[in-house]
Amino acid sequence: MSARELAVQMQRRKGGLRARTDMADPTTLRMPVVLRDHLEACAKANFRSLSAEMCARLEASTVGESIDEHGAIVRAAHRSSK
Repeated sequence: MSARELAVQMQRRKGGLRARTDMADPTTLRMPVVLRDHLEACAKANFRSLSAEMCARLEASTVGESIDEHGAIVRAAHRSSK
């Protein structure tokens, strides 16, 4: 599944583009201009805001992760499609 398909699927599960009440307070993030420009171009290509693009990418990067009782990140084993 491509990153775009995953993002669309995740957005559908969350009820689409409706206003969300479970959002955190605004967060300031400093990043290189080149990275911001790249993310803005990707957001435009995916018909999303910069914030939505960043959230989709962060959520996709945490799929299969959980936190154990000691606070350590546990990643699900990756299965090869071969």
